[in-house]
Amino acid sequence: MNEEDLTIFSIDDFLKNEQDNGNGKNKISNGFRPVYSISPREHLIRLEERSNLKEYLIILRDFLANKMPITHFGLMRKLIGKQWDHNLRLSLRFKDFEKEEFEDYLSENAQAIKERIGILIEYCGDATQTNLMPAIQEFISVPFNMATDEKIVDIYEKVRNEQLPYYPDNFFHPENKRVPKILTRHLVDRVLEISHDGLAERLTPDDFNNNNLSFMLYQYFSGDVKKALKHSYNAKEIPALYTHEYGTDDVLKEVFMRLDLSGRKK
Repeated sequence: MNEEDLTIFSIDDFLKNEQDNGNGKNKISNGFRPVYSISPREHLIRLEERSNLKEYLIILRDFLANKMPITHFGLMRKLIGKQWDHNLRLSLRFKDFEKEEFEDYLSENAQAIKERIGILIEYCGDATQTNLMPAIQEFISVPFNMATDEKIVDIYEKVRNEQLPYYPDNFFHPENKRVPKILTRHLVDRVLEISHDGLAERLTPDDFNNNNLSFMLYQYFSGDVKKALKHSYNAKEIPALYTHEYGTDDVLKEVFMRLDLSGRKK
């Protein structure tokens, strides 16, 4: 399994009810809600799956406790809950693994798991426990929101160097806020290597156009370079982006705001 198969944040319940998972037979009578039943064999399979899943979750719990920073592990506890075998809020496609392979898989993908948990904390960490799950579900539903920085930059560089003919579908999804942030920073700091001093004046739309990022600039920021920079850098990183400097239009607005055009005598 490769990194793209990692579904730790798919937030789908492994043990859905029989209506969802299709194991039951739907018996419908007019005027009554559906009734579901499963065969004895299917019932035993479900019991085995529940038992196996509990073992996997214990492994996952111990892995997270040992590998994650405490803030990361705290978010995972919110997602999974204290009763690991009842509050099944994470799925790692457990059916795809033999038990002896699971720990190896976690260890091999430890960095990707940590990065993705970090992404969730950065973008969903302010959500309360009540609305945490909806916030995460909404966030991960946007294409490439959960891709690592390295993955996003790798796709961009392959397009820029003509190893790929075009970006993947929905790479610049309108609701994705991570991709433009990562690629604007990458353009400034790695591709152009521009100093942050006077960056808002030195960086131009042509810099985006000449480096396969014209569509991104207009998709998210209507071609406004300063908006792209403010989206990508905070006030501590580039204070000058956040200091108000009056332009000609601003000065005129200020003057008219102070004029008394009512005709009243002062």
